[in-house]
Amino acid sequence: MSLAPRNPTRDSTNRSKRRRRREREQTFDSINSHTESGVDVEYEGLARRVNDIPVGDLRNSPKFNVDDVPRFLPVGCLNFLKRKGILLGEGTFGKVYFAKEKQSDLPVAVKVFKDQTDFDLAVREARITAALSESGIGPKFIGLVDLSSVKFLKKGIKKKKYHALGMVTQFIGDPVNRKTITLSDALTTLPKQVQDISLVIDWLRLFVKLAMKLAKLHNLGFVFNDLHDDNVILSEPIDDNTDVFIIDYGKVTVSGSSFGFSYYVDPSERKKHVLRYPQHPPEYFEGKPSTASSDVYSFGALLKAADMPKWLNITDLVDDCLAVQRSERPTMDEVEKKLRQCLKTLPMLFKRR
Repeated sequence: MSLAPRNPTRDSTNRSKRRRRREREQTFDSINSHTESGVDVEYEGLARRVNDIPVGDLRNSPKFNVDDVPRFLPVGCLNFLKRKGILLGEGTFGKVYFAKEKQSDLPVAVKVFKDQTDFDLAVREARITAALSESGIGPKFIGLVDLSSVKFLKKGIKKKKYHALGMVTQFIGDPVNRKTITLSDALTTLPKQVQDISLVIDWLRLFVKLAMKLAKLHNLGFVFNDLHDDNVILSEPIDDNTDVFIIDYGKVTVSGSSFGFSYYVDPSERKKHVLRYPQHPPEYFEGKPSTASSDVYSFGALLKAADMPKWLNITDLVDDCLAVQRSERPTMDEVEKKLRQCLKTLPMLFKRR
């Protein structure tokens, strides 16, 4: 069986998508012009609070440049479009709203930190997001904002439901319908044991990109610690041009740091936790500090959830990623290499079928 010829209509659609991405990139820099000279006096008090938070373990990575106070934006440059905002997503520690930058009309995402998030952890996440902005691992960091004057948030900030500090990043997803596309969303539309060759290739290519970005994060000296299908977002619905981004750096730690992520679960309760959090490696529940191999386990759980067909021959790789012993798991570089090899050999595989 040979691969089907390329679809001209799909090629035309892909060219249009690439053109729109280039146009977005060209207008992206206009936002940064608001704060080229540094922190505006309007945000001096909030910036001072940010600066008062020790950088701590982030200084331990020689490959990581940390700004004590990432750039601030005037909140007036943002248009939230609706009186109550347009909610893109919500987690335990924050909400993310859709907005547009008034000058460029560029869509952005604004993260509002809930009050149960310690202020220092919110600042830490903002610093990591800013420092990784140009890495391509996640959406680009645009700036911090003081949200205390935003009407639909003002009451919540006053009642200590939210911090006044907000983080603005590049919007990734569907700007027309104003929605993000998570890996979770994509997985729900994926048929079990998918056999369509073009769809298999698109999904395998997506996992190669995710493996590459996670490997890059590890090579920069960091562990993500929270990889699951809602923390991976897609540039567009699955096709051969879909890009993938990792979001929410709140649990990121420096490799080998004493600030490693861990929590202890009583052995009698672990079965429940494993069922609820299948992406969490065994060492999390045992209270052992996380390492890069912990992310490998989580990646393996995502790959398993995609339920790729057995003829793809990645079952052994998934099993290796999900090994109970950390020493038996491959590195993310090795995972990426094996997935690339699999992608490369797919045409040959189908000629033999």
